[in-house]
Amino acid sequence: MKLTPTQIGDVNTYMQSFDIKWYELEVELTDHFISIVEEIWEKDLDLTFYQAKQYAENRFGRNEYKEIEKERTKILVKEYNRSQRKAVAEYLKFPKIIISFLGLIVVYKLSFYFENAAQYIKYLSNTFLILGIIHMVIWLLFQKIGDERFLSVEMMFRMNSSFLLGWYGLLMISKDYFQIQYGLLIACSLFVVGILLIVTAYHLTNKVISNTKKQYQLT
Repeated sequence: MKLTPTQIGDVNTYMQSFDIKWYELEVELTDHFISIVEEIWEKDLDLTFYQAKQYAENRFGRNEYKEIEKERTKILVKEYNRSQRKAVAEYLKFPKIIISFLGLIVVYKLSFYFENAAQYIKYLSNTFLILGIIHMVIWLLFQKIGDERFLSVEMMFRMNSSFLLGWYGLLMISKDYFQIQYGLLIACSLFVVGILLIVTAYHLTNKVISNTKKQYQLT
């Protein structure tokens, strides 16, 4: 028994009472709930719509939203890590590895203009701190697409923020070990790898945002 547009509107109103934070989860859960109502009604045509809806509410449960959100978050983190590793690996293959190697040479050569290697590494690490602050501002300004919030987009911003601050801390720690053999070169390598991670992260973020807009026909 297929629901009418009016009945679907009633279901939408019910789902909105859950105060679901993420639009894609609201759409998914609404579709799931509608299918439950239709299944119940199909088995007993003598039921009214509201009776079938009540049975569906008893089966559905409000805790299901939180469980789905947790599961979706785990999946998104795994997909992000896998996609980023794959993207970075491309820069370690010919011909892109040449760009990576040239970048390392430039970063290393710039250290010769500084009397203090530790100070130079600090400048490198501050790059990630500044990018992290800029990223947070962008996140606050553009976290919604068409007045809706999406878990997939939110997770991309969260992962990128964690990486930027984490890499900043890693480079700050490395400046204390620059005196060891190849210490400066290691720090410069970390910086170049970090930049590659940033480039790939923003590429993945733009891809997710673009796909989200197309899927939900938002601007």
